[in-house]
Amino acid sequence: MMKSKLEVKNVTRRQFLCDAGKIAAGAAVGLGSLGLVGCSTTVAAPAKEKEGEKEQTAATATNAKVEFPAAPWPYKKLDPEVVRKAGFDAYKRGLHCMGGSFAAIIETLAKEVGYPYEAIPVEQFAYYGAGGVMGWATLCGAANGSSMAINLILGKDHEKLGAAINEVLGYYSTTKLPTAQSNQFGEFKNQAQSVAGNPLCHASVTNWCKASGKKSFSKERAERCAKLTGDIAAKAVEVLNQIADSSFTPVYQAPEAITDCGSCHTKGGAIENSRGKMDCLTCHDDHRK
Repeated sequence: MMKSKLEVKNVTRRQFLCDAGKIAAGAAVGLGSLGLVGCSTTVAAPAKEKEGEKEQTAATATNAKVEFPAAPWPYKKLDPEVVRKAGFDAYKRGLHCMGGSFAAIIETLAKEVGYPYEAIPVEQFAYYGAGGVMGWATLCGAANGSSMAINLILGKDHEKLGAAINEVLGYYSTTKLPTAQSNQFGEFKNQAQSVAGNPLCHASVTNWCKASGKKSFSKERAERCAKLTGDIAAKAVEVLNQIADSSFTPVYQAPEAITDCGSCHTKGGAIENSRGKMDCLTCHDDHRK
């Protein structure tokens, strides 16, 4: 069982000023400003304009070096159902799967915690993952965006981060989606459910299309992915909540095929020509027979 204490930090005035500068800079130069991490130890005091003129605007006055704090970031337990609906809504407002799942977690934390989450331009930050990375149908954006949020919250603790993301991707791969909860959202209620088998957008969409009889570029499929976006963000929050309570126990069990095939094909095996955690049999024939 994994032990962890994630504490919520108070928002200081200096952090608030840094956020203001960050948002102003982000509006002007976009993602380039994200290269600055953490908040400067000093913030320039507002300067006076020439006599008779107003003081500089807040945006100009705080136009100093701005940094994000190093991960892990403060976390407050969230309601998975609030995050589930937020993911669906974020997808619908044009963020698609990765931006939607990332926004569902980060924007909810911005309301509950504030700094540093409120300084992230979620509308821009995670859009690239739409359709499994710009339509390539690789890693599903819902899994990608949720994992990105988990990384900010847990930091570079490889064991803890790996366990959390492993649980989310395992859930994605083995669960009938969309869930009953998200299936009550939107125009198309009680849509067909399907199991992806792995976290690839390609497999996930194809299996759902087979189960539902709908087209991959249909309105129904888009709404199904909006629901799934909320479902995976909600699962990520469930895992984070358990870690915050020091009660996290992994549920996902890897299929036997991974161990059997890996004995030859992965590290230390006779062939050692592959790696990964996805179920081999979702793409390859079973050579054990």
